[in-house]
Amino acid sequence: MQNRPKRSQPGIRVETRITSAIGREETEGRRRARSISFFTHTVLWLTGLLCLALLLGSLAQAWSNSGLMQQLDQEKQKYAQLQQEHETLKKQVDYYTDPKVIEQEARNIGYVKPGEQPVILVNEKETPPAQVKPEEQQQPARGFWEEWWRIFFGG
Repeated sequence: MQNRPKRSQPGIRVETRITSAIGREETEGRRRARSISFFTHTVLWLTGLLCLALLLGSLAQAWSNSGLMQQLDQEKQKYAQLQQEHETLKKQVDYYTDPKVIEQEARNIGYVKPGEQPVILVNEKETPPAQVKPEEQQQPARGFWEEWWRIFFGG
């Protein structure tokens, strides 16, 4: 492109640009388009940066959601375990609130109903419990040193 002065008005020198090899002058719209191109480039760059920022924000959100989903799965597993334990405990409560079970457990530890006579079965193979002599029962408790004295020196 060449620049040459316009000669249409005497005394005023206006530069025009030649846009092609045939010597056509650049039109007013073309000049305006060239001056707007900086604005256009700026808008395009800002739009690109905005899209990039939105993309990065979306990726960060997706990564955060992935971590939250893993945490949610863990909490669901804990909840299922707690529900299972709760059901087990409810079954135990139902079992132990039955009057027959309460009576059976009480009889196992030695309780009897009012008016009943307890029966204790003794196995012949077992030795009877040792009888405590009355003299040993009435002796006062000895101190630690008294026991040692008795062991070493008798009496």
